[in-house]
Parts: sequence; C-alpha cells; structure tokens
Amino acid sequence: MWDKMKLMFSAIWALVLPLLKTFSSKVGKIVLQEAITVCGQIATTMLAANGPDKKKAAFKIIVADLKSKGIQQVEDSLINAAIETAVQYLKEKGAN
Repeated sequence: MWDKMKLMFSAIWALVLPLLKTFSSKVGKIVLQEAITVCGQIATTMLAANGPDKKKAAFKIIVADLKSKGIQQVEDSLINAAIETAVQYLKEKGAN
C-alpha cells in the first residue's frame, strides 16, 4: 500500500511543481494576488453569471490591471492557472 501512495504522490508532485515554481516568481506572485482580488470581486458582483462568463471577465480585468502596473507580457496559461487557483482558494476560504 505504501508503494501505491508513494507513486501517487510522486506523480502529483511532478504536476504541481511547475505551477509552484511559476507562482513563486515575482510576476507569478503578482498575477496570483491579482487573480484572488479580481475573482473575489467577481464572485460578489456577477452572481447571475455562469462560470465561463465569470472566467472571461476575470481574465480581461486581470490583463488590464497587469498592464496598468507595467506588466505587458504574461502568458495566458499563467493567468488561467491563477484564476483557477484563486477560485479554489476562495472556495476553501469561504468554507472555513
């Protein structure tokens, strides 16, 4: 049983490590914090909207906010990962 658990956690770690490295960079931290702020605002202002519409709105706002902070080039995948992480964080925070 230990071998199965060890294999499972090593496989998960291989998937999570790149994300952790990205979010620990200077820009990654800014993008993640921005996503948490924006997703929190959207959760309270777009109550009737569906998930994809909320995600699309969050993406646009985050890109605009980053540009206003002088951050011009951020991969879409980083913004999308930050949005997904922020949503999970906010759900967990709301559950406590």
